[in-house]
Amino acid sequence: MNLEAEQHILGCALLDKNIVPKLLEIPEDWFLHNDHKIIVRSISSLASRSLSCDMFSLVDELDKVNGANNNIGMQYLNDLVEQVPSLKHFDSYKRVLFEGYKKSNISQVVKNLTNQIKENTPLQDMISYMQSSVMDLLTDHNESKPEPIEHYMKKLVDELAWQNENPDAMMGKQTGYKQLDETINGFEAGKVYVIGGRPGMGKTQFSLNLGLRISKNDDTVIFSLEMTGMGLTRRALSNVGNLDGRKINGAKLEGDEWTQVLQAAAVIKDQNKIFIDETPNLSTAQIRARLKAHELKYGNVGCIIVDHIGLIKKNPKKNEREALSQISHELQAMSKEFKAPLIELVQLNRGVESGDDKRPELRHIKETSAIEEDARVIMFPYRDDYYNKDGMKTNVTELIIAKNSDGETKSIYFQDDMAKAQYTPIDNYIKPEKQSKKQGKFS
Repeated sequence: MNLEAEQHILGCALLDKNIVPKLLEIPEDWFLHNDHKIIVRSISSLASRSLSCDMFSLVDELDKVNGANNNIGMQYLNDLVEQVPSLKHFDSYKRVLFEGYKKSNISQVVKNLTNQIKENTPLQDMISYMQSSVMDLLTDHNESKPEPIEHYMKKLVDELAWQNENPDAMMGKQTGYKQLDETINGFEAGKVYVIGGRPGMGKTQFSLNLGLRISKNDDTVIFSLEMTGMGLTRRALSNVGNLDGRKINGAKLEGDEWTQVLQAAAVIKDQNKIFIDETPNLSTAQIRARLKAHELKYGNVGCIIVDHIGLIKKNPKKNEREALSQISHELQAMSKEFKAPLIELVQLNRGVESGDDKRPELRHIKETSAIEEDARVIMFPYRDDYYNKDGMKTNVTELIIAKNSDGETKSIYFQDDMAKAQYTPIDNYIKPEKQSKKQGKFS
C-alpha cells in the first residue's frame, strides 16, 4: 500500500508541474523505497536550479547523479505516470504515505526497545525513550513552511481590529491583577515568562496565584519539581479559603475553619482547571511527553508552569551553562508547540545578597544568558521584610518587571499575606524612606 502511494505521488508530480512544490514539501524520510528517495532528491535538485522537472530532464539528472549505477530509466518513469489513478487524489496518497512512515517508525521503536532489553539498558532510560518515542509518533508532522508576509499581515490586521473593538481586552490570558496584566498585555500563547528570585521571595507562591487565576478559564499544568503536589494544594486551599497555612499544615482547625476548608476545596474543584505533576528530575522530553498526553486526553493546554528550571534533568554530556541553555531553548519551543504561555521559575545566584540593596537584576540569573534571551518578560518578586527583619514589617512584595519585550519595565506592589498565600494589589504605592542605623527604627 505504501509503495503504491509513493508511486502515485511521484507520478502526479511528473504529470503536473504544479504538484512539484507539494511533492517537495514532503520530507524525504517519508519515502521508504530507496529509488523513490533518489527521484525526489533529483527533482529537488532540478527545481532548486529553476530547471524543468519533466521526465527527460529527470532521466538526465539521474544519470549525472548515479552514473553507471543508475537503474531508474525512462520506462520506470513512464510506468509511474501511467499508474496514477487521478491527480485529484494527491492528498489521499500523501496521507497513506504518512501513515506508512509512522508504521515504519513504530517498527523501529519496537526493534530498539527489544535491543535495549537484551543489552540490560537501565529501566528509567528505557521508559524515557519509550515516552518520547510514543509522543513523537502521536504528533502530526509539522508542515509549516515559509509564508508570504501578506499571510501574517492579515492576522495582524485582524488582531488590531479586534483590539480596537475591544479596547479593554488583552491579547494574552488575564490574571485579574490589573496593573500586571496591562503592563505585559496578559500572558500570551507561545511566549515564555520568567519569575526569578532567591529562596524566601515567594516565587512558588506567586506563580501558584497566577496559576489559580488563569486556571479559571484554561487548563493550567504545573510541573512542581521541588514542592510536592500536596504542598501546593495546601497553599491553594489556604489562598482560596482565606486560611492560615500553618493551621492547615498542622490540621489545627477549629469551628468554622473546617467549613472553610470544605467550601474552598469545592470552589477549587468546580472553578479551577489545574493539574499538578510532582515528579522530580524530569527531562524536557518527559515534560513535553506529559503535556502531549494531557492535550490528547483533555484538549488544549492553556498555561504551563515549571518550578523550577534548575531542577530539570540536564544533559550529562554538556556543562552547566550549555545544559541550561539547551533546557531554556527547549522550553521556549514547547510554549510555541502547545500555543500556551509558559511560566518558568528561576533560582537567582547569591550575588543578589552581596550588596546593600538586595533587589535582583537581570545579571543575577544563574549561569546562562539564554534564559534572559528566550523570555518575553522577566519578573522578580522581592520582599524587603525578608532581609530587614529588625525594621518595621510592611508585608509588601515588590514585583520588579526587569524585562518586558513589548512594554515598560517597572515595579508593581502587592500587600502580601504569606501565611495565606495571598497577594492584594496596591495602587499608587509610595515607598517608605529608608531610616539610617543611627536614627533607629523608632526615631
